Amino acid sequence: MADYFKYQKSSLKESHESDTFSQIFSPENSKKFLTEENKFDKKLSKKNLMKSKTLHSIESKYDLEDKNFINQLKSNNELLFKATKIFNQLSLYPFKALRWQCQIHSESYKYHTTPFTLMPVFYNLNYYGFYTLWKGCFSMAAYNGIKTIIESILAELTTWEKNTEDVKKTEKLYGHISLKMISSALTTPILTAVIYESVQSGISQENFGLVDLVRETYNRITGYRYNYRTRMISLWSLIIPNSLYFLGFHFFSVGFEKIFLSLINLIKKIFNDKRRTSSVDEVEAEVVDEPYTKALSELFSYFSSTFALYPIETILNRLMVQGTRTIIDNTDNGYGVVPINTRYDGFFDCARSIHETEGFLGYYKGFGTLIIEILIGYAIMNFGKTVALRIFDSEWTTRSDMKNMKNLMTNPIN
Repeated sequence: MADYFKYQKSSLKESHESDTFSQIFSPENSKKFLTEENKFDKKLSKKNLMKSKTLHSIESKYDLEDKNFINQLKSNNELLFKATKIFNQLSLYPFKALRWQCQIHSESYKYHTTPFTLMPVFYNLNYYGFYTLWKGCFSMAAYNGIKTIIESILAELTTWEKNTEDVKKTEKLYGHISLKMISSALTTPILTAVIYESVQSGISQENFGLVDLVRETYNRITGYRYNYRTRMISLWSLIIPNSLYFLGFHFFSVGFEKIFLSLINLIKKIFNDKRRTSSVDEVEAEVVDEPYTKALSELFSYFSSTFALYPIETILNRLMVQGTRTIIDNTDNGYGVVPINTRYDGFFDCARSIHETEGFLGYYKGFGTLIIEILIGYAIMNFGKTVALRIFDSEWTTRSDMKNMKNLMTNPIN
């Protein structure tokens, strides 16, 4: 009897499962599931189709020879905008040198947080000659070159990645951070010599060259020639905050660059995409607009990162020149010189002293020069875009004419 009830129970269970299975997989439900699946597949395929159409619209319209020509034009424009970036750094260096002087001048009553108060200073500084604000330009270029070489050597000797784009895992991120920290730490003595040279007044008789840069770096490392100056901040006390500053500046730049790149592409998509109806406009968007957008986002990210870390830069620059017998131009009016006689005990003492004696805006002395830099830098970048457009129009028109002539010769009109 027990076996009979057990058999009946299992039969009822199997019949219930069978009914449930049949309900789920009935023709009506199957049709419903298939309809929803087809809708999802259509939505996904439509999305992929739009993405594919955006990415490969040019490739589908032109042959292999045209694609190679387009890629060559794009590579040339990328080099053009890199050259424009280097020209930006060189042409804007006087504003950077004046910014450092404003940051270091702790006793100034003009903070120059806007560009307007800087105009008389620029005019009066011309009395000392054209070279006044260009001191340290080549030393700064040498510093950047040495830092790049050190990063390349570290990347070759270790598994650390030099570029942020190559960092895909957490372990790689730690190595990338270590590479940036070590390169900044090793080049801190060179940076102190570069800032000392750049802010030194043109009225002084000191003429710097690469040999002087090496000697000054050696003196700062060993303490030779500076032993009797007790007010000088130890180099080892500057390495950690300087390395952290450049590490933060690097990651700020990467983050801001992605933000500005997305923002510029969004604005272009809203205002420009509807006007791109011809194939020439599509080629122009890839050949000229893409390199220009990347270069412009790099420019904006640099100035945004400088603004975000401006107070830390002010503190570090003051500590680097303390006790080095630095004489700077009078940034209040551009006449005369001012000796630097600060007595900070360290990073936090300098931050506290600035806040107490100069107020919050004391951290942003010389900020007006940064505004001038971004305006001139933007103008130079747009000039580079104009040159790229002229070259593209000329090359594309010439190629189109030659291609039409070749077609006429191949297929003559009867």
